[in-house]
Amino acid sequence: MNIDLRRKSTLFLVLVLFVCVFVAAGCGINADSADKAIEPADTEMQSYVHENSGMVFKLPADWQKSLEDDQKVIFINPEGTVALSGIFELGGYSYYTLQEQGALAKDICQNTLKDVKVLEEGIYKKSNNSYRIVMQGVDSQGNTAICAAVVYAPLYGVRYYLMTLAGVDEYKRYYKLFEESFSSFYVSIDEDTLYSKIEVNKSHLSAE
Repeated sequence: MNIDLRRKSTLFLVLVLFVCVFVAAGCGINADSADKAIEPADTEMQSYVHENSGMVFKLPADWQKSLEDDQKVIFINPEGTVALSGIFELGGYSYYTLQEQGALAKDICQNTLKDVKVLEEGIYKKSNNSYRIVMQGVDSQGNTAICAAVVYAPLYGVRYYLMTLAGVDEYKRYYKLFEESFSSFYVSIDEDTLYSKIEVNKSHLSAE
């Protein structure tokens, strides 16, 4: 696997922004949170569509959009204790196996937290070539937090990342909603449109 350093740098900057929003919103461990998991069936959900990338996924209707551009979107729950991000990445016509996508998912969490340990990982769905990882570590405020990420690679050279960041107690409350977001993911634009974006991206990189 030959990962372009410029693309790794771009993704890292996206992750830094994600963590900054998480910290600015005051996210972290909430000692008063209940252990009972929130059920998607009891939550008003909405479908979010990222126009440039075509990624679509569900999330609670009352979550606030903190940041959005052509490459990413970041949502925060009303209490400011959970962050959810969707990221779009183009990378030429590189092919990634599911195991290599697992390495990408690890990079996501390891760039977000320190002193991390893997809680679980494995193939998520073969139908959309995705890999999921859940890691626990320490956030920039010194709190124990959990990062869950799924990497989707439905086409050569196109990758999508959905990731969540929450304190341990909040993860226990929201993990079913996270799963709803992860499992609802799909791409709403056709392959020709995505491949045209790859060509534009290749031309842009060649010109630099």
